[in-house]
Amino acid sequence: MPALLGSPLADGYMAASPFDTARRPVDASARFAPAVDAQIVAIAVPEAPVRLAGILVEGEGRRVLFAGEAGWQGIGSSIGSWSVATVDPGLVTLRRGDETLTLRSLEALQR
Repeated sequence: MPALLGSPLADGYMAASPFDTARRPVDASARFAPAVDAQIVAIAVPEAPVRLAGILVEGEGRRVLFAGEAGWQGIGSSIGSWSVATVDPGLVTLRRGDETLTLRSLEALQR
């Protein structure tokens, strides 16, 4: 990293040839100027939607199976930050606050 002109590093230690016998270390108060102000920026990463693995509809009993989740889930079950809203043949609706996610069984087979 180059030292700034006029700084103790540029005028003293860094200005002398490395083979100069008069070259002396710089005092402890000398500092390098930061090249770039570092900033940490948090970026919201969208949650990956759950993957539908199966739908079971038997009369009033409605269940859904998600890939990576243990067991069948019913209406009102929580899957991550989503909640199962409806389970119909070939179609499952999830809700998270005001958001709605519709999963179709045919789309699950294409992944």
